[in-house]
Amino acid sequence: MGFVPLASGMLTVATAIGSLATRTVMAQAIRRIGFRSLLIGATTLLVALQTLGFSEIPKPRMSHATTLSSMAQQVSVSIGVVFGASLVSAAAWWHGGSATHLMARDFSPAFVVVGKMTLLSLCFFVRLGRDEGAELR
Repeated sequence: MGFVPLASGMLTVATAIGSLATRTVMAQAIRRIGFRSLLIGATTLLVALQTLGFSEIPKPRMSHATTLSSMAQQVSVSIGVVFGASLVSAAAWWHGGSATHLMARDFSPAFVVVGKMTLLSLCFFVRLGRDEGAELR
């Protein structure tokens, strides 16, 4: 990616430190909670979040809603990939390069924008009422 050896080494060190930190945190979580419980808890939280969108769908329309939801997820992933690639290409152009010769610096703006967009979901979650999804219990 055109890095000088020191910058390339620093990137490798940062990646290793992040990996070690993740392993430490996960090891402590597994020891405290247990592997099985951790997986069950994470899966339960994810499923509760995904089913929240179906909480007000009448039973006769549930299969249609599930199909539409699956399709929308696939389209969303595709749009996300295109959007991320477009951001990287735009950053390359901004830096005076091209999409065919990307540099590491071209990826940073895309990561920042995608990360901030992910945080936007908090705006919607905070607005949910405390009893939202109560019928799913």
